[in-house]
Amino acid sequence: MGGRGSGGKGIPNRSRQADKLTNDASLDMWMEIYNSPTIDLGDPGAIRERLSQYVAMCKRYNCRPGVGAWCQFLGCTREEIIAWSKGKHTRLDRILTPASALELQRSFGLFEVSWETTFLQNGFYSPVTGIFYAKNNFGYKDESQTVVKHADSDALPDLKELQEKYSAAIPESIEVDAKVEKCEERKSMEPPK
Repeated sequence: MGGRGSGGKGIPNRSRQADKLTNDASLDMWMEIYNSPTIDLGDPGAIRERLSQYVAMCKRYNCRPGVGAWCQFLGCTREEIIAWSKGKHTRLDRILTPASALELQRSFGLFEVSWETTFLQNGFYSPVTGIFYAKNNFGYKDESQTVVKHADSDALPDLKELQEKYSAAIPESIEVDAKVEKCEERKSMEPPK
């Protein structure tokens, strides 16, 4: 790597390379998450305790909390938690109690708070990174709306103006050259047979 167009100093996009200690800490944390016993997601206390363990683990390994790691630490996938948080039916509907669902929702909301404070307010990441993080984890979307409104769309023409404009086109009387042979009065609304 290096040379022209590579982002500078041999590192793509100028991102810093992880040193061995950081890499080892990340791998140790991953293995701790992987080897953790499963918890009963129907128990709100178990979710609360698991969140405390996760925060302590992040402090111990000196890393920021992430949605993916939190989901794995719970024994779920990110996609499953996000789908559930948007009201889609997942296996969590069968597992969670109303109290544990509220606890899981509150814990998941903390990651959005972390994203807002750590990523956006303290400038740890570029705005683009923050936007993608929000899209991937919290359902944020890029939306733009275009409203086209013509200046005169609310003004309707005056009735007199319309009558003057179209009166010349409408004849006053119409002469029909036709001979009527028979005229009957219909007594019912049924069509003739």
